[in-house]
Amino acid sequence: MLRHLATLVLLFCATLIGTDKSYASERYFGVMVGSRHFGTDMMNDKTPGLTFGNRWEGRKPGSEWFMEGGIFMNSYEEISPIVLFGTSTSLGHIGQTEVRGGIAIGTAYYRELSVRLQDRHGIPNIAGFIPIVAASIALRRGTSEIRFTAVPPDSPASFVLNLSLTHAF
Repeated sequence: MLRHLATLVLLFCATLIGTDKSYASERYFGVMVGSRHFGTDMMNDKTPGLTFGNRWEGRKPGSEWFMEGGIFMNSYEEISPIVLFGTSTSLGHIGQTEVRGGIAIGTAYYRELSVRLQDRHGIPNIAGFIPIVAASIALRRGTSEIRFTAVPPDSPASFVLNLSLTHAF
């Protein structure tokens, strides 16, 4: 438990690290509402969580970089720290709502899944922390956003989609 707490503190501190001051940055918090595991009813879809992040402008117009960390209840009903680093770009607007597409890499703690992935596919883990790759579509209006994130599934799920809400401050 102490290891998980230390990990959370490190994740939180990592999101506070300043960015290149020549680019505007914005801090935000996120609320993970839940996930949908398509192709199975055996996985927990109640996956709430809280994150804190920092996003900053990329070099190209409409692009951003971000770092986000927090904690959530994973689909195996384990409390999991998570950290993600990624980029997103503006895909256009629907009225006053900006549509953004993004990708991220990171890690999350999965005690049960990490063992299965290593046994089945040789995917490495460090004390239960496994690599995460995600793709997202976000609808941003002002300082708030609705984000749909897809992550690679593990059997029996054929597709996993997460819903999150963020708000900048």
